Amino acid sequence: QLTRLISGVKPAATDADSNQAVEGGLTPAERVADWTPGHLKRQLDSIRERCHGKHVFNGLKTLAMMHLFQKALQQGEVTWVVLPQSPSYQKEFLNPAARNAFETELEYFQRQYPRARLIRLDGLPLLQDDAMFADLVHINRSGQQIATAAFLSQLGMSPIHP
Repeated sequence: QLTRLISGVKPAATDADSNQAVEGGLTPAERVADWTPGHLKRQLDSIRERCHGKHVFNGLKTLAMMHLFQKALQQGEVTWVVLPQSPSYQKEFLNPAARNAFETELEYFQRQYPRARLIRLDGLPLLQDDAMFADLVHINRSGQQIATAAFLSQLGMSPIHP
């Protein structure tokens, strides 16, 4: 979620050609892979408009993150997680310069707050598929299962099965 926290981009919750019920902005079974080309284009255009065509990883949001880390570390251990965005989002918005800026920002936070544990789920091969996303930046239930298992594995824990 750091990516979304820093960039401040939120996807549109609905679209005129979507007839599925939306709860909390997500349709649980929806997959970006199933969107029509027109729907995908409208969603990408909406994000582009809201972020004014720029993805920046510094400024006020960086200051807010610094404040959050400082306060959280006073309370105890901190684990921060980088979640992925859909391949469609990455292809449209994350050019090499944007990716480099994001990596630079992550490195900055790692240097500033070495006690905070970073877990990166954004590079998981199984999540590099639009079928794992409910919208352009939120993983769906299938993706959540993969991400949760990977997260617990990196923490050294086993998933709990009912």
